[in-house]
Amino acid sequence: MKAGLLVFLLFASMAAFSQNPVINEVCYVNRLSLTSIEGKSPDWIEIYNPGPGTINMNGFYLSDKSDNPLKWRFPEYLIEPGSFLIVFASDDDKVENGEMHTNFSLSLMEDNLYLFSSSTWSFVDSVVAECAPADHSLGCIADGSFPRGVFTAPTPGRSNTGADTTIIDFHPDSLSLSHIGGFYEDPFYLQLFNSNSENSIYYTLDCNEPDDRANLYDSPVYIYDRSPEPFSYSGIETGLNWKEPTSNMFKASVIRAVVMSGGCPASPSITCTFFVNKEMKSRYPVYVFSLSMNPKDLFGNDEGMYVYGNNENCLKKSKKYEKDAHVEVFSPTGEIIISQNVTSKIQGRGSRSRPQKSVRIYAKEKYGTDYFNHAFFPDKSIDRYKRLALRGVFGDHGRTLFTDDICHTLSSGLNIDYMATTPVVVFLEGEYWGIHNLREINDRYYIEANHGITDEIIDIISHEGIDYLFADDGNLDSYNELISILETLDMSDSASYSQINEIIDIDNSIDFFITQIYFSNTDFPAANSKLWKPRNDNSKWRWFLFDFDAVMVRPNFNQIFEYINDDRSVDISPEWSLFVFKKLLKNSAYKNKFYLRFLQLLGSTFSTQNVLNKIDEFEKKYEPLVAEHVVRWHYPADVNTWKYHVSQMKNAALQRAHEIAEQLNASFGNPFIICPNPSSVFFTVSFFDKIYDYCRIKIYSVKGEPVFYGVFTPDDDSSMRIEHGLGPGIYIVEVELYGRLYHERIIVV
Repeated sequence: MKAGLLVFLLFASMAAFSQNPVINEVCYVNRLSLTSIEGKSPDWIEIYNPGPGTINMNGFYLSDKSDNPLKWRFPEYLIEPGSFLIVFASDDDKVENGEMHTNFSLSLMEDNLYLFSSSTWSFVDSVVAECAPADHSLGCIADGSFPRGVFTAPTPGRSNTGADTTIIDFHPDSLSLSHIGGFYEDPFYLQLFNSNSENSIYYTLDCNEPDDRANLYDSPVYIYDRSPEPFSYSGIETGLNWKEPTSNMFKASVIRAVVMSGGCPASPSITCTFFVNKEMKSRYPVYVFSLSMNPKDLFGNDEGMYVYGNNENCLKKSKKYEKDAHVEVFSPTGEIIISQNVTSKIQGRGSRSRPQKSVRIYAKEKYGTDYFNHAFFPDKSIDRYKRLALRGVFGDHGRTLFTDDICHTLSSGLNIDYMATTPVVVFLEGEYWGIHNLREINDRYYIEANHGITDEIIDIISHEGIDYLFADDGNLDSYNELISILETLDMSDSASYSQINEIIDIDNSIDFFITQIYFSNTDFPAANSKLWKPRNDNSKWRWFLFDFDAVMVRPNFNQIFEYINDDRSVDISPEWSLFVFKKLLKNSAYKNKFYLRFLQLLGSTFSTQNVLNKIDEFEKKYEPLVAEHVVRWHYPADVNTWKYHVSQMKNAALQRAHEIAEQLNASFGNPFIICPNPSSVFFTVSFFDKIYDYCRIKIYSVKGEPVFYGVFTPDDDSSMRIEHGLGPGIYIVEVELYGRLYHERIIVV
């Protein structure tokens, strides 16, 4: 914090003591000094009324951020003159059983504390963080007045007058290690160094954040291959149908260390992961992620985000279940790429209940860097990411472990907002946690990175389930306006289509719905529908592509019939889910554009050979990783089962392009008209919309004899004049477009 602001706050505090409540005492590390009604020991804050009148706390706020003074609001509560109020800084955000709990907790030596009044729109008191060791407190030596001191025996709810104070002998320090995290062939001794001999180094090997209760460093730490040892965390039941690993899993050594002075951290803590194995540099041909955090934050019954625990913890999406962690990323040969503190949380809907879960990691400025500075995905030029997901593979209906990933990768060349992805191996708390898919996240930071939009308000709208509409970001106003406009317009009218073309990115919508249909997504459109738009008049709505786990399992399914049919009796999806697309299909220009774009993609991106090639590529990429993964998770059951599921995906790909072409032809007819028909010496083949390929034209007599052949490139309006020179009679014209054959009868007179 800047010195000028501190001086201002101190003077404001002194001036306000006689008329406003005061932060009388703060305990940053509460172990034994005070217990909540639930038997827990969160940080606590004491508010004091110095008088002379009663104060209603409604309208006052507490915050640990000066730029967010309205972070937590007091409820209606009257403090009499000379009385005290205890507030727990527990991050639970509740008023319950006579206790108040803020929506933040306090970090020792890091978080200042602010008391804000909405009646004067000013800070009325503040506490600047300083060393106050565990079960000590920082408070007013005389209630409600300066100076403040450190109490050796806190007095929550009681007067501070006469309480024992102490002077903390605190010396800032630094910390370094003899080895950096990474891959090692042989065991070694790790040395830890600090600068000030009056301070002490403490460390943990169980992933707990170190403090003065951890191991005191007094000799080098032996780092070795821990794999033969029993696992500590892999045996914890983490979801429905969980199965214990069939053998001890590969393990790394995670050391977390800090220098302590006067009972307070005197250096930034360090987290390092060491992998020791003779074949380590060839073991994983992918990025290796090591995620470390306090084990109770993962597996604790009360708030562990990775287990059901006492409160169905893993299903909760509240901020309470966002946890601090440290992430390290290593190249396949062990070079350290990323090492930084992050915020982590569970991602997903149904996958939250499965044994292996998806975890998001967020870079934040308060941890030293607010981005992950690395180009993780070769198909994108982006070299920094604000948020990333380590996506678990238990949601994969195809059991290939890469079903969702291959769909995004195949879609990467389309006009579509797909999520870049790559397979990685994750270690959680130093233990092998299996294959995950490193993934972009479809939020405002994705839009910033992929579209360069930084200073706009973004509306991101999601549909999940029947009539469950909400704004991930922004609000629903502009989306509701879009729906209202579509409800009133006659989309068969060209003027209406031109109006919608200014609101919706037509090409994006076409590629989006084509992709959903080609992959036969069983989890769409009733779910996983998300679109976005900057809140300005010049931007258009675009769709996000995501969650393709439930695909490539119904190669003969005909979504086209449902999507273009107005008869509600044939719809299996909620009416809202297809409203926009069905309205667009009312316009012949859109319908024709959609049809010909689909044919184009069936001959390129979604051609049978291209999809089969991509499956082969993914199979080779994943095969070295599968055996260890199935031992850990029993999902799929074994390597042969995995190979079978990959072969089933290939079988689906062999059928799908042909099946879709047949469905398109049945629903839309030929993608062209021939006129005049009857003709004399020429006719014109006119496609419904612009095409981007040459066409082969063959003409056959009614006996099947070829009588004409030519290769043509359509002109600007996608038509071709065919001067055939045929005599009178009936003929069959064969048009080859994007590798597909179409036939039409003509009469020559």
